[in-house]
Amino acid sequence: MRCLSICALLLASCSTLSNRSHWISGDHAQAQLDRLSALEGSWYTADGSQAEPVLTYQTIAAGSVVVETQFAGQPHEMMTVYYLEDDALKLVHYCALGNRPRMVAQSKEGADLYFALDGRGGLSSVNENHMHSAEFHFEGVDRMSQSWALYREGVEVESHGSELERRPARASDDR
Repeated sequence: MRCLSICALLLASCSTLSNRSHWISGDHAQAQLDRLSALEGSWYTADGSQAEPVLTYQTIAAGSVVVETQFAGQPHEMMTVYYLEDDALKLVHYCALGNRPRMVAQSKEGADLYFALDGRGGLSSVNENHMHSAEFHFEGVDRMSQSWALYREGVEVESHGSELERRPARASDDR
């Protein structure tokens, strides 16, 4: 029985290490947080279909946290907080679905920055509706695209994507 317990512990440790090996960590994680910090400002849909900013970015806590606010002031306002923890870049997404999935940055071919659910991600069940991953493509300092994957019953059901551009805040936005 003791041998079985030790084997189970070793297998669990190996699976955790395997998962962690795909995480963005160390200096690379700090560089990605700095890249997110450089997004500070107001972001609009690139096609001009939104008169108000879709996203705003703000760096707080002496540069250690980046806060993304989506649909500010609207009933479906959401916030995502990006930070470093345990040498890894992580996020908590405060979602209009009423939950707050936690994700960790991982390597993904073709993505400039990619986050995936961190284990159960703070959810009561991975079968509840939740944002499961987020993918970023940076196309210069004032253009980017994002895509967030929505999961239901453990399966991706849709992806919410946006082509975005940073614009200066209008004078009426400052009041």
